[in-house]
Amino acid sequence: MDKRAVILLAFLLVLIPLASAQPEIILNVFIEENGEVVLAGTATENPSLEDVNYSNGSLAGISQFYTSKKEDIWTFEIRPSGDYQYYSLSVILPKNSILLGNTIKSNSEPKVFVNKKIEVDVEGKNSEPYLKFSYQIEQKDSSYPLIIPLSFILVAIIVAFVVFFKTKKKRDFIKKQEKEENEKLAIQNQQSQIQQQVESNKDVERFLNEREKQILNVLRKEGGKLTQAQIQKITNIPKAALSRHLKMLEIKELVHKTGKGKLNDIVLKE
Repeated sequence: MDKRAVILLAFLLVLIPLASAQPEIILNVFIEENGEVVLAGTATENPSLEDVNYSNGSLAGISQFYTSKKEDIWTFEIRPSGDYQYYSLSVILPKNSILLGNTIKSNSEPKVFVNKKIEVDVEGKNSEPYLKFSYQIEQKDSSYPLIIPLSFILVAIIVAFVVFFKTKKKRDFIKKQEKEENEKLAIQNQQSQIQQQVESNKDVERFLNEREKQILNVLRKEGGKLTQAQIQKITNIPKAALSRHLKMLEIKELVHKTGKGKLNDIVLKE
């Protein structure tokens, strides 16, 4: 069986379409020595890629549309259509390739991994995925052993599992960011409401008499809570007058009173 067909078949059997309410694409690309490209991955919407089939969230295809060659230099370029909240492109070059680093162009910072083969990864948020670079293929010794199809199947399965767990990790990361942003917004709204209440209280205080202002200042100074007897002792306001002033402050929703008589607790409502 042709190795390209084996890779494609393995992905179709392993990759599970991932349903998501928000636009997302994860695409793995394998470039053959002859420039032919094997593509497989998942997406929440059709990225309209040349020679790539889209069905139930899965992407699969084989094409030479994405590579071109001038003399001994190959150029790879891909641009899935659409703006995605999250995207990940992973491109594995042919064996014995030399990546021309100064030719890499992308909408986000590319990462290059070198093992037996060179891998170029890009991932980003809230933008259109794009990746372009050039590479050369060194002349290889024809005595190298052929890679059996089973090896490609194993690699495809491993990559599929990596894609699955990587997707889950990124989704958890996005959910965490959204939760933090919502909590931050809730705190800002709460602070805004408190500020509005403070400003409202300041407007009311302009119409208070001197004794009412004196009572509020004493409560602020003493931590916002005193008994009626403590307020009377500090301000020297007669008891009957103090009761009237506290009643007016309570009506104006500036203080709140609990208890009875001298044991009343007067709490500042700020």
